[in-house]
Amino acid sequence: MSLRTPPPRHRATRWRAFSLVELLVVIGVLTLLIGLLLPVLGKARRYSRQVSCAATLRDLGAAWVMYTQAYPNSFPPAVSLPSANPAPATELTVMSVLDRYVKVASVWRCPGDDRVYFERFGTSYEYWPGLLIALDPNNATTLAGYAKHHPAQVPVLGDAESFHPSASEPGRRWAMYYDGHVDWFKTPE
Repeated sequence: MSLRTPPPRHRATRWRAFSLVELLVVIGVLTLLIGLLLPVLGKARRYSRQVSCAATLRDLGAAWVMYTQAYPNSFPPAVSLPSANPAPATELTVMSVLDRYVKVASVWRCPGDDRVYFERFGTSYEYWPGLLIALDPNNATTLAGYAKHHPAQVPVLGDAESFHPSASEPGRRWAMYYDGHVDWFKTPE
């Protein structure tokens, strides 16, 4: 005697369509969720650019420290780029000074550089001592003497513009200091 189970009965399933009201409620909920998430994603993107810029400046800080070890008590008489007047090929730039210590040229590009400084000048960062040295070449020796005793207080490289705006600190820029550390620098108004 064989025990066979009867084949399962297929129940006819009937799908009920969404009503217009239910569809509008689902669309409204999705719109609300997207509206809540977009500002958060924008903040995360800005924060990511800030962290990436700080990491880039830390790489340049390591190159700067190697330069200062090779040439103690000196600041290169390089021009301050980017500037309104691009440097002639005969002038020394901070990129050419640190070239032997920087392995990748893209390290000179700030991720927040939306003003295409990197494309025009080869850097998004400004060599701040270049301004003082251009005024008077003797400032290089004075600045080097001060930096020797207060290396954490002398900014060397910084964002050419305020690429990373903040509502609470509108003029802030990332800066790399003589000792190689990176921190915010608030430009005077």
